[in-house]
Amino acid sequence: MTDSDDWERVGRETLHHSLDCLLEDADATVEQVADAVYWDHDVSEEQVEAMRQLVFDLEYATEAYLARLCEETESWDDDQERTPSRLPAVSNEK
Repeated sequence: MTDSDDWERVGRETLHHSLDCLLEDADATVEQVADAVYWDHDVSEEQVEAMRQLVFDLEYATEAYLARLCEETESWDDDQERTPSRLPAVSNEK
């Protein structure tokens, strides 16, 4: 194994650990908010902020790390004009 292979392995293991942590965070955060919605409780400002932070963290991990591991994918530009691939492209022409 070369040093390059070693560093790639370290990077992949670190990303795996980060994704596991995000999974735990997502499970706890979403479950709490879903329960509040289901049982007709008010959703708190803290819960909304926790969901926003979760979405930000997931997007960051996806774009900064995961997209770079897939040859067929490019990371999203960090600008306001990007459109998530799950939505149709919107033309700005009028």
